Amino acid sequence: MKKVQVIVFKIAKYWLALPMKVVLNIRDFPSNIKESSRDNRLIHLDNRTLTLLPLKPILVKPSKAKLPLAKPLGETATVRKSPTELSNIGEFLIIVKTPRGEACAIPVDKLPTMIDLPLSTIRKLPDSYSQSYLLGMANYVAVSQWPKGKATGTEAEKLTIFLLDLERALSVAIGYKVGSRE
Repeated sequence: MKKVQVIVFKIAKYWLALPMKVVLNIRDFPSNIKESSRDNRLIHLDNRTLTLLPLKPILVKPSKAKLPLAKPLGETATVRKSPTELSNIGEFLIIVKTPRGEACAIPVDKLPTMIDLPLSTIRKLPDSYSQSYLLGMANYVAVSQWPKGKATGTEAEKLTIFLLDLERALSVAIGYKVGSRE
């Protein structure tokens, strides 16, 4: 059975994966960078500048706030925060190489897990679904059986894992404004 080595990580409620061949490094997200970075799209790490892909604020739908009763019923306002608070987007960085050869960093809350994903479990998402779901950042999905405690600390379960399209994720992250997702 043919397999591909991937790292699996959770952002918001989604399990995402990247092939190991694009992963350059996984490391702690230095607190001095979280506290000093004013531009949420660039970080300076180990004498190089990386594009930051903060996927968590994109994948978490903003909560709705109720308007005062003076407003017509049924209307809600989106809570908008700007800029993204870097101290809340992750504890670790996955440093990856994009298809264009650039290095970028994806913040995650927990260390990712490396697994061998059988190619037979990977399916292409329908075009209509892949364009709208996850903002088009995944074109493929896999369903994988995880051992007890490995993924969520509970019994063995099947996880739906979306294979992240780095090119698309980069374009979404760069064009994203916090609070713009309805």
